[in-house]
Amino acid sequence: MNFIPAALIEMRAEELWQRFRLEPKFDVEALLDYLDLKLLWTGLSDGILAEITPYDRRISVNERRRMEFDQNLGLYRFTLAHEVGHWFLHAEGARSGSGLLFDAQSLFGRDGRASPMETQAHKFAGALLAPRHEVVAAQAGRPWEGWQEVGRLAGEFDMSKLAMFIRLKELQLAHEDERGVPASGRAVDPRQGSLL
Repeated sequence: MNFIPAALIEMRAEELWQRFRLEPKFDVEALLDYLDLKLLWTGLSDGILAEITPYDRRISVNERRRMEFDQNLGLYRFTLAHEVGHWFLHAEGARSGSGLLFDAQSLFGRDGRASPMETQAHKFAGALLAPRHEVVAAQAGRPWEGWQEVGRLAGEFDMSKLAMFIRLKELQLAHEDERGVPASGRAVDPRQGSLL
C-alpha cells in the first residue's frame, strides 16, 4: 500500500468537480453512471456498508443497511463517495485495464476499519462531497461555535454532521474546544501567549 499525500487526494477529487462540473449536493449515483460504475444493492456482512469490485466496475451496497441509508442521506452519499475514492486511489490496474495492481477478485469495503487505504478513501469522500473552495465559501469566514453551524454546513453539502466536522478539521477551519464543542478556526494551544 503506497502513501498518498493529502494534497494528491484533494487534487483527484477536485479533478472530478472540474470534469463533471459538480456542484454542492450533486447526485452521487449519477456520478457513478458517468464513471461507468455499476451500483448493486445486495446482502453483505453486517459490518460492511459497501464494497467495490474494481474489475467488475461494481459498487455493492449492503441491502441490510438500506433503512439506515434511507434515514441518513449523508451516510449514503459518503459511503458511495468513499467507494469512488477506492476507485481513483487504489484501482489503477482496473481503471487502465492493465490488471497490474490487484487480482480480479480484489474488494475494497467500507466497514469502519482504520487501515491506510480506508483512511485515504475517507479523505477522498470528504474532499469529493465538500471541496475546500466550496466549504470556505459556505463558511463565510465568520467565527462560530457549536453543532448548529456544523449542521448548517452539513445540510449545504448533504453530509452527516460528523463527516462535515471531520472535513472542517481536515481543512483547519474548525476544532474541538476544551469542552468538546465544535468551534471555528484552529485550536489555540493554551500555553501560547497573546499579543493583546
